[in-house]
Amino acid sequence: MKVVCALCLIIVHSNAVNGQDWSRYIPQKQRKDIIKRASRASGVGAVLRTQTLSGAIWITEIVARALISDMVDRERITKEEAESRYRAIRPENTYVIGILTRHLNAGPTIIGGSLSAKQVLDPIDKAALFIQRQDDQKNFTKGEVSDRDFDIYLEGIQAENIYIVIFPRKNREGEPVVRVVTDKIEVQYFIGPKKIVLDYKIKDLVSRLEDL
Repeated sequence: MKVVCALCLIIVHSNAVNGQDWSRYIPQKQRKDIIKRASRASGVGAVLRTQTLSGAIWITEIVARALISDMVDRERITKEEAESRYRAIRPENTYVIGILTRHLNAGPTIIGGSLSAKQVLDPIDKAALFIQRQDDQKNFTKGEVSDRDFDIYLEGIQAENIYIVIFPRKNREGEPVVRVVTDKIEVQYFIGPKKIVLDYKIKDLVSRLEDL
């Protein structure tokens, strides 16, 4: 019996750490800086008498790897499941941005906790999500909130809601919104009546456009 139990433990442990063999895996100590570089914060807006903070995280190739690597460690998923989630969170020919919100007077918040796109409070205007060029704001693309609920953990970031927003890489005329890595791009959305505009220098995020 002792031999059988020991064998079971070995098998369970082997399956549990299998996800760390995922070819895109990023060690935990490297993730916080990756997330920080891709994150932006806004000011405070009022929504239905509730003060709301907001921000965004551009889910680049390396950010997606960091997020899925955290799932590998926390959930002990396999490398096959890790790859499936990575591809789901980065659909082809799109940019992916997470919009985060936190209500300052709505009770306890999650600090370094898991975030869900399905919360009771829903402050953002889902019909008005855009990314646009800073030098030509008529060159923009409109986003849609993903219907897939990703349980994402962001260490050190206070938030209650995260909305995974998918943006086409080309505008309505078929022209690219981001052309070169030296471009400056704005993320624009509304929380109640307050317009939020967050600036990104693409060169601060990636060195190749395909990693954006």
